Amino acid sequence: MLTDTIVAVATPNGRGGIGIVRLSGPKAMKVASKVVRVKLLRSRTTSYTDFFDAEGNKIDTGLVVFFEAPNSYTGEHVIEMHMHGNPIILGEMVRACCELDVRPARPGEFTERAFRAGKINLLQAEAVADLIAAQSVKAVRSAQNTLEGHFGNAVETLILQTQEIRYQLEAAIDFSDDVGNPDFIPHIFGQHKKLLEGLNSLLVSATQGVKLSEGFKLVIAGPPNAGKSMLLNRLVQSERAIVSPEAGTTRDAINVECRLRDIPVQIIDTAGLREDTESSIEKEGIKRTYAAIEKADLIIYLKDITSMDRVGRDYETDLVTHAKILTVYNKLDKLSETNKVQAESGIYISALSGMGVACLEDAIVEAFDISNHENAEFSARERHLIALKKAINAIDAIEEVSFGSGPELVAEDYREATGALQEIGGEYSTEDLLGDIFSKFCIGK
Repeated sequence: MLTDTIVAVATPNGRGGIGIVRLSGPKAMKVASKVVRVKLLRSRTTSYTDFFDAEGNKIDTGLVVFFEAPNSYTGEHVIEMHMHGNPIILGEMVRACCELDVRPARPGEFTERAFRAGKINLLQAEAVADLIAAQSVKAVRSAQNTLEGHFGNAVETLILQTQEIRYQLEAAIDFSDDVGNPDFIPHIFGQHKKLLEGLNSLLVSATQGVKLSEGFKLVIAGPPNAGKSMLLNRLVQSERAIVSPEAGTTRDAINVECRLRDIPVQIIDTAGLREDTESSIEKEGIKRTYAAIEKADLIIYLKDITSMDRVGRDYETDLVTHAKILTVYNKLDKLSETNKVQAESGIYISALSGMGVACLEDAIVEAFDISNHENAEFSARERHLIALKKAINAIDAIEEVSFGSGPELVAEDYREATGALQEIGGEYSTEDLLGDIFSKFCIGK
């Protein structure tokens, strides 16, 4: 536990009806006795008071709340001072506390202290930041689920299963007759397969959780003049990209963050794919199109339905990517009743009129494969995926025969898998990792 006392404004920058200054640490009560004029005798009780600086000058009037250790957010004595949300008033209150041997808090330091005090694990600490930064209702709920322990409980279950298999192996090494038992190897290999299923299932859910936190990358690609920029504007419901009949208008990737059916999405409009351009700028734009495609979670390959009979290269077959591809035919509004094309597999829309766009959104959401079971959702981060993959890789290649022929090696593989899983909750974490995680928090949390 840290020995110094910290202070920070715990409400967002700007002006508002209420602002909160938060104190935490062993000197919190001593400082409070200097800056408020009420005795803080009962924990979690709100008191009306005037606030003063170290010289006795009045700063403001408001409410003060005392949270007694260890039953507080940080596990230390915590004082929250609620006053008018003027940055000048709040700044004066922070300055007054700092004059009383208190220092300004670093970003995320209150939550870091909660983690170090054992009030929350590292998964829950990260969920606090995810909850604050959430861009959609789904993202909020997923962060809340992680904060409530859903992700951590799933990880802990897998840790216990991993440890149980390792303990059985180590016991079998000490008592070699157990390995000779005809039921031992099939039994423990069955547990091994069940564990792998659980790890892979959690990896899928965690991958989904990362996307709910960070957003999906949706790239709109296709030939020039297919209507990519107009489709971007239609999906985000804003004129974010320039629309022109001139080919090659989009020279660089245009990134727009939005919510699509309450799913956070980064939609990327790209330069049209073609080879018959002499413009070095457009060539660079096409290069960046391919770079965006490589990082996409989903690609809309947009075609102009009115030019289907023209001879030209179809770049869709050239796209080598892990992402799903939705083939979409645009400009349905340009076709007359007597000029209908033979329907091909794909989605038909008019980005101009909006015809068919709702069906396209349905297809996008389905391609993202977001679970409809909200209780199964939780927020996650890239480091969690790395740890899960590390655990899977440690034991994935183990064959049934190995449990009998090399139990010592298998036990070591399981030890590695256990360590990887324990990294997720922060049981084994470096100061560099903690510094990186908490430095991204807002000050005051």
